[in-house]
Parts: sequence; structure tokens; C-alpha cells
Amino acid sequence: MDEIEASHQLLFSRSSASLKLARHFYGVPLDTYIDEFWSEGLLAIYSKPFTDIKSKPVAEALKSFPILEPRLVHLLERMENWKPETFHELFIQAYTDRPNWWVAMFRIFFGLMSVLGLALNAYQIFLGQQVLYLGQRQIDIALKAFALQFNTMA
Repeated sequence: MDEIEASHQLLFSRSSASLKLARHFYGVPLDTYIDEFWSEGLLAIYSKPFTDIKSKPVAEALKSFPILEPRLVHLLERMENWKPETFHELFIQAYTDRPNWWVAMFRIFFGLMSVLGLALNAYQIFLGQQVLYLGQRQIDIALKAFALQFNTMA
């Protein structure tokens, strides 16, 4: 029972969001008196926060969970070694090494801005060539008009 109590404390008493999740999970507010089990069992578990886990090293904290310890070790290893496998997962922060994630997002942002700038420069060159072509045509038309005007006067 101690391990179940400790796991409930670890999961549901760390923040107000986890308390809200516990209320959703169990279907009733934790501060509501339902029956003896609720008032003496789960409510008692949630009333005392499980803060001593935060100050312990991971190996020592895992000893509080003798039954769940192998699974918790496996979950911790998977969390630490998680890598994105799809494009969508690139934008999900890893559980560890968050500064490198922000650096990667910074690089992706400036990479996209550079590609966008290159595309806009190419379009600007295309428009510049079109303007140059139109300017040359205007000069040709003006020279022909000038030649016609000069030939009619002579």
C-alpha cells in the first residue's frame, strides 16, 4: 500500500494541474466527502504532498517504488533517449537537453528565413529582368518614333 500511496502522491500532488487530472481520473473532486474510503484513503493520500522525492537522487527515489522500479527505470531511460521520429515531433521539446532544442528551433527559423529570402531575391531578379526588357522596348519604340518624326520633316 505504501508504494501505491507514494505513486499517487508522485503523480497527483505535485501541482494544481495534476490535482485537476486526479479529479478527472477519479470522477469526483478530491475535497468532496463521498464515503469512508474516499475520506480516509485517497483524500488522506493527496492531503500530504510527496515533496521528499524532489530532494533525493533518482536511484534513491526509485527505492521508494520496489514493485514499479524496473518499469520506472525503463520509462526514465526512454524519456532521456527520446528522439523525434516524424516531422511533427521535431517541434516537441525533449525531456532533457532543452537548450539544444531551442538552438535547433532558432536554426530552423533562420534557415527558413534564409530560404524565403533567397526565393524572394530570385523573384526580384526575375521582375528586374522583365522591367529591363520593357525599358529596352520603350527605348526602341521611342527611337523608331523619333526616326519617323525626323524622316517626315526632311
